[in-house]
Amino acid sequence: MTNLEKLIKENQIKHGDKREFSFPQVNNLEDIRELCPKWFDRKKMIFFGTEILNHVYNKNLFITSEDDFYKVNRFYTIRCLIAFNGKEEIYTVGDFCSIKTLAEAKKQIKELLKTI
Repeated sequence: MTNLEKLIKENQIKHGDKREFSFPQVNNLEDIRELCPKWFDRKKMIFFGTEILNHVYNKNLFITSEDDFYKVNRFYTIRCLIAFNGKEEIYTVGDFCSIKTLAEAKKQIKELLKTI
């Protein structure tokens, strides 16, 4: 089990979510867009000031950055392509916009992928 799997299971327990989950494996961000097109809605991305870093880690993790609502600072969020009961969706790992730097987001991804 990885730290990512443990985090998701703990979050499910906390919220009473009993769905089975798996990690679809993709090659790039375009594959993720094809599986979850609604998540990449242009209007929503503009509203949140979302930018997607064009690198996929471990075939299912990627990083987004979002503006604060004053458009002064950018914050980072780790996202995961996950399938709950066979239906793919984008899962926010941790708290939305809780990471202050790209370097810290990359460091957190390395920690998430460690086997425990």
